Amino acid sequence: MSSVANAATNSDKVPYQLNQTSATGPVWGNTATTTSVGNGVASIGTGQGQNFTVYATAPSANFTPDDYADTVTVNVNY
Repeated sequence: MSSVANAATNSDKVPYQLNQTSATGPVWGNTATTTSVGNGVASIGTGQGQNFTVYATAPSANFTPDDYADTVTVNVNY
């Protein structure tokens, strides 16, 4: 994954990954199937909303100062 800045003034893309517990914790990914959680998260429904904290880590590098943005899509199978 990578975030992008305003393409008119900055062509940098900052790579990042999403982690489950901390900057060094398990990486969130896209290996889940309809029968296996893969590197996602398993939980038991309670009928109430549930919160899951997501951490993002990016490498320490020389990127142009700017406002970077990205969209993360989350799929929920139940």
